[in-house]
Amino acid sequence: MREADLDDLDVSRSTLDWLTDRILDTLACDKPVGAAALQFLLRRYSIEACEELTEPLGSALARELDRQARAGCPEDCETWMAVFSEAAAISDDPRLPRAAAVLLDGARARWSNREPGAVDGIMRSVEACLLCVNLPEARELAAEAVDALERVVAGAYRPGQGVSHETAQRTYVRGGLADHVCSASALLTAYSLTARLPYAMLADELMQSVLRTPPDEPDGRDAPVMLNCELARVYCRLAALHRDDEYRRTAVLPVDEDYAEDARRTLTALAPSVREWGVEAAPFGLALAEWLNLQ
Repeated sequence: MREADLDDLDVSRSTLDWLTDRILDTLACDKPVGAAALQFLLRRYSIEACEELTEPLGSALARELDRQARAGCPEDCETWMAVFSEAAAISDDPRLPRAAAVLLDGARARWSNREPGAVDGIMRSVEACLLCVNLPEARELAAEAVDALERVVAGAYRPGQGVSHETAQRTYVRGGLADHVCSASALLTAYSLTARLPYAMLADELMQSVLRTPPDEPDGRDAPVMLNCELARVYCRLAALHRDDEYRRTAVLPVDEDYAEDARRTLTALAPSVREWGVEAAPFGLALAEWLNLQ
């Protein structure tokens, strides 16, 4: 994709079709794909009613359930938890909620012990729990997860500066982009469940601090590609929130901030490399689909 291609909605939609085909081709070869790839297919299936995805998606989920039952979930547990939870909402396979509940126990352990830890990791685990509210186990833990979110904010947030990387630093040191993105995302999810305005406004403030002064990354490295995809998704969620009349009436909004444009700019910078990533471009596809929903 050339830099201007993102403004061509037909080209952007064809990118989603291209990514869908790459994932399906990989699954047809009986090769595993990551959690983000299956989440991308799930969203296309549930939102766009792509019936042709029914069989390959069902088979891929069944294989992953079998694999994790044998070997466990080695990485990306939070995303797999979201995948199984989302799938459980549209499937009657009893293994899906059970698999999500098993992962939920591990996620809860990362924020329930009240020990100091990395802000981005704790916030990912908190949000993963909040995204699984269709599961009885997660509903019971939702209040505890919100308490953990507020505890992290209380220890890591500094007005006008952002959040730290560690939850219990004696001297405040501003955290990286992942800490800000994961915190904003968890706050937006908490707001969607509780309608507590301060959560959304704090997410807004954190993204404003990122736009004003991008956080330094560890060892001076550029922010990872997939983290920028998450950043674009947070921008999209804030853009949708700013278009909500009720939110606009009650919140204090940044003057003239165009989060949809911020998302477009972020995705445009990533777009030229998408076809090189293949199936690994699923996080970009998730972000692009959310941006297209704003158009």
